[in-house]
Amino acid sequence: MVVKLEEVIVVVDRDYRYLMANRAYLNFRGAQREQFIGCLAREVMDPEVFETVIKPKLDECLQNHIVKFELTYSCPHLGDRNLFTSYFPISGPTRVERVASVLQDISEHKRAQELIRQERDRAQRYRGIADVIHLALDAEGRITLIYRKGCATLGREERELLGRDWIDTCLPTRTRDELRKCFRSLLGGDLTCLENPILTSSGEGRIIGWRNSLLRAGEERVIGTLSSGEDITERKKFESALRHLSGHRLRAQDDARRKVARDLHDGVSMCVSGLSLALGKLRAFLDERNSEHQKVVAECRDMIQAAGGEIRSISCLLHPPTIEEMGLASALEWLVRGFSSRSEIIDSLQLATDVDRLKAETEWALFRVTQEAPNNVYRHSGSSTAAVRLFRESESVGLEITEEGQGMLPVSIASTPELKLGISGVPERVEDLGAKFSIESLAGERCIVRAALPLTSRS
Repeated sequence: MVVKLEEVIVVVDRDYRYLMANRAYLNFRGAQREQFIGCLAREVMDPEVFETVIKPKLDECLQNHIVKFELTYSCPHLGDRNLFTSYFPISGPTRVERVASVLQDISEHKRAQELIRQERDRAQRYRGIADVIHLALDAEGRITLIYRKGCATLGREERELLGRDWIDTCLPTRTRDELRKCFRSLLGGDLTCLENPILTSSGEGRIIGWRNSLLRAGEERVIGTLSSGEDITERKKFESALRHLSGHRLRAQDDARRKVARDLHDGVSMCVSGLSLALGKLRAFLDERNSEHQKVVAECRDMIQAAGGEIRSISCLLHPPTIEEMGLASALEWLVRGFSSRSEIIDSLQLATDVDRLKAETEWALFRVTQEAPNNVYRHSGSSTAAVRLFRESESVGLEITEEGQGMLPVSIASTPELKLGISGVPERVEDLGAKFSIESLAGERCIVRAALPLTSRS
């Protein structure tokens, strides 16, 4: 049985009692609804896991924080599963009363990372015993030396290769012009590592990663190049699969946010509306001349309005409807205006007038970048201002978020957990769409976050 854990949702109260568990969660636990609803989490979970992991995270969420973490949990019918868990606070009249939990299965994501690690370790061992391609070319690009590994990879005999033009003989036609430019740069002293495809005798393409050096006659004249190459084809396949899984996880995360936002709006919001109607009926039974009665009614009305506002705010932050209804520009205006009012950070927003509606995934990626970058300013930078700019560049749409503060600490932009969160999770979100992403940070001065995505209009 395959369980789609990206749709698993559970709601608990301040006593850690289950109030709601959707069908996906029950399928995941292999249980019936009556085994959970109304029960305490510590009674139906592994006690040690609850006390050491779950309870501290729930307590943090009950302090009005969104909490995200990774957990390995053993299920009787599924075995050990790696779960990405998100806790969202649900506020009552005066405090956080409930926690909505969304679980996503990242087991395949973790397995792909382990396969990449194993492949890299294997490549390192091969390199240690010189199991690499050794290739020497003269200044005209003709093969002057190629060892056994290179011949085996190409599926050719050494005598077939010596003296032949390397680029014309062993590289795909579509790459030859570009690789000739690279070869001329190499002869000029640019020893940058290079990755390019080669073509075997059977017509199969393999990707080789090269480390290069120059061959000289005496101390000055360059007479050729000497390169060691590693076949990285399988690693590239694993990395591509990992990017696909990462993109799937991010899309699943957006789907989960959309579902929680819809449930808040359609469920809890309706209850609040019902309370407002019930309060209106209740007033008919009260003495309107009694000041205490009037005071209680006013307090109840204010709390109902506040609760409704909180629900709308959380729902919109999870999944702002303005993107689908009004487009990216309106969503960014709403996001920047709301962030400024909540954080007291002054934001400026500059929107290009020549950017039409984009593909849905492109608009969502740009929105999430804009959502995460100012949050990072608020948490790490200490800046009182942030500037957001959306612009068009020939065949791409660019986004730039600039803050003038103390910059980002290295830990903020480093490659941290294998499961990326916050600003460190943004690159895989945009790069999966063929985008470019960068963070420029100067300590004590400023931080600039940039993203550029292909300009593909919505059909």
